[in-house]
Amino acid sequence: MQGAYLLWACVPAALLAALLPASQAMHVPVPVPAEWLAPAEPAESAASAQAAGFPWQAWLLPAWLAGALASAGAMAWQQWRFRRALGELREYGHGLFQAGSSCPGLPAVVGVLRPRILLPADFEQRYSERERELVLQHERLHVRRGDLLANAAAALLRCLFWFHPLLPAALRRFRHDQELACDAGVIARHPGQRRAYAEAMLKAQLSPSSPSRWAATGRTGIH
Repeated sequence: MQGAYLLWACVPAALLAALLPASQAMHVPVPVPAEWLAPAEPAESAASAQAAGFPWQAWLLPAWLAGALASAGAMAWQQWRFRRALGELREYGHGLFQAGSSCPGLPAVVGVLRPRILLPADFEQRYSERERELVLQHERLHVRRGDLLANAAAALLRCLFWFHPLLPAALRRFRHDQELACDAGVIARHPGQRRAYAEAMLKAQLSPSSPSRWAATGRTGIH
């Protein structure tokens, strides 16, 4: 699971590599038979084709910008709804806060620069003492591994490449691999607590407040 999650780093690496300037390699001219060469188009036909395609090309940048702003606005609205559903937060411990109302998507970690672990209102009733410890280790492992920064980068790619048809499916798989890698990390540290950890995950899934889809930017946790 760890290897599958780390492979997702190839996506931004490939995008950055595509922006690098091309190497100035020496090109050796290859002779081509004259019959292979297509006749050049007249200058008038080329100019008319360019003029005909100009109005369509002129709308590309505004359409992309509108889509990027709409995607960013949708994620901001979703994040605002999540924060509002939390109700009044009370401090539960160092870096831990408990929601004042039943909110879907908890436990979870929010914040990129200052991560905070948010706990559900029924945290003590839903989980046993050992399960609560394992759940907190799951969330803290997200913070130590930098998953919040990875989610922020994924959200940026979602805004920039909103038009790509495969992006939603890729992001779902990315978050799925992220959670599985975190689960594997917790189990590797506590191999004797597999049953307790599995019961905690099952309780999170069967909770009435469990979300139906992944959360917005800068938020990750048990789902």
